[in-house]
Amino acid sequence: MKFFVTYFLILLSISLFAQQEMLASDVKKKKVILIPYSRFEFHSSVDLETIASINEVKPNDVYGLYASTLQNAFWNFKHDSIMFITLSEEDFSVFSKRVFYEYQKEKPPHYAVDLSRLDNTYFNSILTKYDAQEFVFINLYQIKKAKKTAPVAGKKTSYKYSNHIIHFDVIGKDRKQIYGEGNFYVNLENPDVVDIKTMHLKKETLLKAYTKLASYIAEKL
Repeated sequence: MKFFVTYFLILLSISLFAQQEMLASDVKKKKVILIPYSRFEFHSSVDLETIASINEVKPNDVYGLYASTLQNAFWNFKHDSIMFITLSEEDFSVFSKRVFYEYQKEKPPHYAVDLSRLDNTYFNSILTKYDAQEFVFINLYQIKKAKKTAPVAGKKTSYKYSNHIIHFDVIGKDRKQIYGEGNFYVNLENPDVVDIKTMHLKKETLLKAYTKLASYIAEKL
């Protein structure tokens, strides 16, 4: 079990990823609070130096780059009846101290969110404050080394690649799990040459993959 204690505060200071003001057309949409994975729930068998080089950042910035890109994809996801929102820095700081994670053997078996230390009054106050109906918790993010074959000059060539895997939960107003899933592959189904040559590690590649993830989760709500 791990204590969720960080909220990538550095990311929120970057104006590029600032949450957009709510449009009039969004007011009637069902609001779902996205709780992204923490640095403790981020694991990679691909060394951070490689990821950093591909994205032209420092190794210490990899977590922040990926987490903010995922958040940005959910913020900008377009849907007729659902919109994803996030908590303010202040609210998240308090909220996160009461959230834990542990492996759940029951179906579906996955790394699940544990809200037993989150009292009902506070839980409901957050939903009311943000006029939200549900939460989506990204509980775990894993990057694993892989291989990918692609045709080059009429011949199949093998490339170093990576698989991006998450565990997530959708939690309703009653604090019960509406849907949960583990070992969900976030990879693009049809990566292009650039996606493949950069090992499915480039921020722009993952933005497309995360948008598909937002769409997949929205279908479960």
